[in-house]
Amino acid sequence: MQNIAKLPDDRLVAAYAAGDNRAFDILLSRHQQRVFAYILSVVKNRDAANDIFQDTFVKAITTIKQGRYNESGKFSAWISRIAHNLVIDYFRFNKSENTVSVDDCETDMLNRRELAEGRSRFDHGHPDHQRHTRSRVGSARQPARGDQHEVLLRYVV
Repeated sequence: MQNIAKLPDDRLVAAYAAGDNRAFDILLSRHQQRVFAYILSVVKNRDAANDIFQDTFVKAITTIKQGRYNESGKFSAWISRIAHNLVIDYFRFNKSENTVSVDDCETDMLNRRELAEGRSRFDHGHPDHQRHTRSRVGSARQPARGDQHEVLLRYVV
């Protein structure tokens, strides 16, 4: 009998579909580092990456066990596509979770005179913003020397 660890991915998929769980363990060990690194590099959150990684391989297991795996391409490309689609779903879900409707506000946030006139208290030239910045810098610069104070004021204001 041939050493199962030396089989190519397509043969391992076939072996797993036939009931050999060791075959999937080998597939997982071959591809887990690359797939997880990709997911983490995109979502930049280790907990979310772990969840997406787990969902990726659960989806692969389900698809193979149901006999729906298409052997026309490489396993690595297929598992990467599953991960990519789950990453897109993650961002879609988080985008909808983090949106705020202006209809929920008591005042019309977008219909304001200072916005129409190009002024906003968040504008660097607006007096409120300058006062706020000076107070923050003033409290932070207590131990700063004179030349450091000047650099801070020029940078922040």
